[in-house]
Amino acid sequence: MAGADLAGDHTELEVSWAGDVARLVVDGTVVADRFWDGSPWIIETNDAGIRPGSDVRLQILPLAKDAQVGLPAGAQRRRDAVAGDLVSLDSLQLLQWAGWTEEPA
Repeated sequence: MAGADLAGDHTELEVSWAGDVARLVVDGTVVADRFWDGSPWIIETNDAGIRPGSDVRLQILPLAKDAQVGLPAGAQRRRDAVAGDLVSLDSLQLLQWAGWTEEPA
């Protein structure tokens, strides 16, 4: 995560992906994993142990065309649209949230 500002109020990774299962590896340790259901995967960086200078890797295993798994309708449509195994990293964003205070008028 070189160059990322992780010192803010609340920082998240938002991963849009497709495949069988993905896992997040921080400094050589698997800190989170998730089966694909078509929705974005949101990971709070502090909870995942991501600090400035951390080695962060996202690993995605393909979803085999003949695998017998149940998926939500939208995810199944995407799977059906691919001729072979499904694996994709669509986007990866680092989002930083900040507090907001508004003074009464």
